[in-house]
Amino acid sequence: MKTISPKVLYFHMEYPPITGGGASYTKNLITQLIKLKIKIVLITSGSEDSVDKINNYLTIKRFKVFEDLYYDKGGFIQGVDVLMQQIRDESPDILHTVYIEESLIGQIANLNYGIPHIVTHTKTPMYREESIIKNSTWSTFDYVNRSKLVTFVAPGIAYRDSLLQSGIKENAIRLIYPGIDRTIFKKNNNQKTLDSMRKRLNISKKEFVILIPCMLRKRKGLYFVSEALSKLSIPNSKIKIIVTGLPQNQDEELIYQSFKKLKGDIEFVEHGWFTDEDMPILYNIADITVLCSEAEGYGTVFLEAMACECPVIGSDVVGINGLITNHFDGILCKYGDCKSLNDAITEVLTDSTTCKKLIKNALWSLKFKYNLQKQANDHLNLYKSFLNIKQASYCIAYRLSKNEVEILLENSRKKLSVPKTTKRINESWLQAAIKKTREISEYQVVIPSHQVFDETNHNIISYSFKIKDDTSVLGLSKQKKSTTWMQLNKAILLVDDDDKKVLKKLRSFIKNDLDVKTIKKTIKAFN
Repeated sequence: MKTISPKVLYFHMEYPPITGGGASYTKNLITQLIKLKIKIVLITSGSEDSVDKINNYLTIKRFKVFEDLYYDKGGFIQGVDVLMQQIRDESPDILHTVYIEESLIGQIANLNYGIPHIVTHTKTPMYREESIIKNSTWSTFDYVNRSKLVTFVAPGIAYRDSLLQSGIKENAIRLIYPGIDRTIFKKNNNQKTLDSMRKRLNISKKEFVILIPCMLRKRKGLYFVSEALSKLSIPNSKIKIIVTGLPQNQDEELIYQSFKKLKGDIEFVEHGWFTDEDMPILYNIADITVLCSEAEGYGTVFLEAMACECPVIGSDVVGINGLITNHFDGILCKYGDCKSLNDAITEVLTDSTTCKKLIKNALWSLKFKYNLQKQANDHLNLYKSFLNIKQASYCIAYRLSKNEVEILLENSRKKLSVPKTTKRINESWLQAAIKKTREISEYQVVIPSHQVFDETNHNIISYSFKIKDDTSVLGLSKQKKSTTWMQLNKAILLVDDDDKKVLKKLRSFIKNDLDVKTIKKTIKAFN
């Protein structure tokens, strides 16, 4: 029995320095997994191909082709080739992909190797009014899940529900809540550090600070928030707003300008780029963190703010309402309702009892639900559940004899069976099948006639090889092989149930092939 920790090939194109919510999720998880001594090879994007061995447990391999893919510059087929080569080179126990494109590439590459494939779904859940027909994401899930070879990790209820809606079976989904690095995001009592950030942003200790940590995208509900804040008034109070993102295109510039127009008691803070190191400090100088998106996956920023003991306010929409429990560890407001948002802000800024309760309960949620150590352990247990699964392939040699299809069966005492082989971890299903078929038949086989999936067992894949009269004999052994040629229909009656399923599926393939040939002959004769 295998007792060592699994080796995981992790594939995510957004890994830092290309930043994003999915990248933060991956970084946090990998950081914790390597503390559990899980060996991880991370495949990601880069401006050039490079290998960086971080420590004994983490190696980061960057490829230019994946940066091109990330920025829609093409290279999809080359990306599949790169990942297949990495599977061969690294011989992982687990393939773990994150996000849509990575999972699609991973599934195509992995069909050749059959490694247990885990997909973390971190694409923001589809809006409820969207139909399957309108959304290409459904089609991707349908392909990835079609052969029942994938286990999905949903980091929140919204993700789980979107997977279920796309047709993924519940038993193929694991709900594992995310965590954040509490050594980075925590209460900071270093007044020198906090005062330095306030000075940089021209904020005094007497002013209330509302932090909106997001890029300037419409989906983040920023037009709604700016409209609400323009109507916010708390007597004898000065409020400053920090939106961490900066405009990078015309649409984002319009959002940015809508905040700059804020007047009265509200002042918009202009700033330069913030680094990752700046974020924990910003949460610590803020009195509230607000994110009122149209929809979110799980909203990492809420967890980061909670850990820094900054109260959070979010919109009552899919994704956010699965993370925040209203008036327990945060406050939910009705999306698009300016009064609802402003009432929530006013309550937190003016009612110290409410503020302290939200902070206390948020810390409880982080400890018992959104815990990075728990997240990593849940993943480790998931990985280990696949380690002792025996992977095998059926190798079917058949020939046409007097208009009958004959199958080469192995004789195991009184039992007849389809030849089966267990492959090495860095050997493709096809390599294993070719080697075994050559061994039992002594015929030179190279290209299979059919590839057969058993959709009830994701560890079984079958290849059939058509033996022709002119196929050269290899002469691999001196002893007579313990094999029998038998008519296909008769063989189906004499083998066990698992072999029956494989042979019946092969029979349907061969019948279709023969029908096509008959049709072609008829057309040719007619012409």
